[in-house]
Amino acid sequence: LRQRVLLIWGREDRVNPLDGALVALKQIPRVQLHVFGQCGHWAQLEKFDEFNKLTVDFLQDVPRNG
Repeated sequence: LRQRVLLIWGREDRVNPLDGALVALKQIPRVQLHVFGQCGHWAQLEKFDEFNKLTVDFLQDVPRNG
């Protein structure tokens, strides 16, 4: 995987506990992790506004060198 990756996690996710994010951090070279507090598995629904802002900001921040 060569693209930048935004990894979004809910701290209280019972489906995929936070340990899974830590494994992904070690395996994905260009990863940025954001953990939402007081959030379960559905960050895009539970933290709708914050999720959308974070995602748009990430997508708009395109490095000049690729």
